[in-house]
Amino acid sequence: SATCSALIAPPGPDVITALARVDPGKLSEYLRVDFMVAIDRQKCWLEALDQTAIATVGDAVEATVGADLDKSDGQHIALRAAHAEIAAALRVPDSLAAGKLALARELTTELGAVQRALTAGEISIWHAKAIAEACYPLPADKARTVADWVLPRARRQTVAQLRRCLKRAVLAVEPKTAAERARQAHAERTRS
Repeated sequence: SATCSALIAPPGPDVITALARVDPGKLSEYLRVDFMVAIDRQKCWLEALDQTAIATVGDAVEATVGADLDKSDGQHIALRAAHAEIAAALRVPDSLAAGKLALARELTTELGAVQRALTAGEISIWHAKAIAEACYPLPADKARTVADWVLPRARRQTVAQLRRCLKRAVLAVEPKTAAERARQAHAERTRS
């Protein structure tokens, strides 16, 4: 049936439309669980779209504002303008908008495999955030290595399990002490 097909289909606009027509109260107990999982996959897909939208808005605002300013102060002001634009549009504080933009940029550039897994509904936004946070202080090539290493298991793990796996993966690719990594990440965050 169309309902059963929608419950196992990859996420996307047609599937959302089909799921919106389903009355979960009329499904068997087994299919209700499948319905819940299908809805969750759709939310992941929408979160992936959100990452692309946020990165695109941030990039456009930064480019527009940056083009009008001198190079010395322009980059910082342009980034703050991007944060302000996103904050106003989403009705969130600038600090939250800054985090959203940083995550969106990381997922849509450095961590493309994570973004693809989120788009496919294979991992949640919480999984994607955990991977991005763990990879933030790493060089791009090492961040991708860590993501590639943890993604196959992340699809079956809780976020807590994933975080433990991420710690091991980060230590394997970048064996600095934890305190050194924390100091470096803090210093980089306070500069922006």
